[in-house]
Amino acid sequence: MTTQCSSAWMLLTALFVCGCEDKPITADDTGDTSGDTVTDDTDDTEPQVVWVNERAETSDTFNGVYASGRGVYVVSTDSGLYTFTSSGGWTVEELAVDEEDLKGLWGQGQEDTLSMVAVGDAGWVVQHTTAGSQIDDLGTANFEGVDASGDSFIVAVGWGGAYVNTGAAWAYEALPNHERLNDVWVTGTSAIAVGEEGAIVRRQSDSWVSMESPTDDPINGIDGSADNDLWAVGQDGLVMHFDGSLWTLQEAFTSQTLWAVYAPAASSVFAVGNNGTAFHYDGQVWRELLTGVDENLYAIHGASTDDCWAVGNRGTALHYSGG
Repeated sequence: MTTQCSSAWMLLTALFVCGCEDKPITADDTGDTSGDTVTDDTDDTEPQVVWVNERAETSDTFNGVYASGRGVYVVSTDSGLYTFTSSGGWTVEELAVDEEDLKGLWGQGQEDTLSMVAVGDAGWVVQHTTAGSQIDDLGTANFEGVDASGDSFIVAVGWGGAYVNTGAAWAYEALPNHERLNDVWVTGTSAIAVGEEGAIVRRQSDSWVSMESPTDDPINGIDGSADNDLWAVGQDGLVMHFDGSLWTLQEAFTSQTLWAVYAPAASSVFAVGNNGTAFHYDGQVWRELLTGVDENLYAIHGASTDDCWAVGNRGTALHYSGG
């Protein structure tokens, strides 16, 4: 089923659950941190909150975010598309997708060159360009994540498999073991996706193959600055790194479940998760970035290494600009 929407995605912002099962609204673990990969920085001063709280007045959960540098776009439960600008604050538009939850968001460009793709429950896909918006129901299981190298190569993944759009239409691509996928990272026409039970699959030459995984735990998010420098995060503080040939477990710096990772550079990686958890890696150590909130954070994206947004439960939206 295809529906044409005349209105361009003017404003987008709100993101709720994401994953194969409902994400917990309350704490699901202790919140204790451990591991010598995190600096202590203990002194007589109180730790400072380094995020600006730009929460939207909504009970919707924000599940996906794209920060263009000129505006912040968010997808949420109940088909919400939210947009934030410094001059106008938040605005919201509801898409005609039967009030299904939107889970993942990819974007490029800004203002007149803005192009975005949102995916969600029941196989819904929303593509937006300056020419307008197109809504497709692919009739599959829930989509959880989407990424692209441009409008001519887009990959959407979920518990129903992987779908690829090379500019004309969406096509299903079989996975080696029917993996249930939660997120995907794309470069060129290659992709690496992660999911339940430690699943990691790689797309090369139009086919998907399994990769050796160091865990059986759910992997929720993946991102990287290059195909030999990828990060993945997941359940109970799971953190993994890929050097181009091998995935390795990293020493845990938190016991909180992590939902998303944003890695714009080898020396700048952000991870966010339950109970307002946020950490940053500078190429050597992980440091906690106090958020000042206890809401779960489900997605993070930025316009640069010192300009990023994290979003989550009940309209939570946090802006980091260094510090």
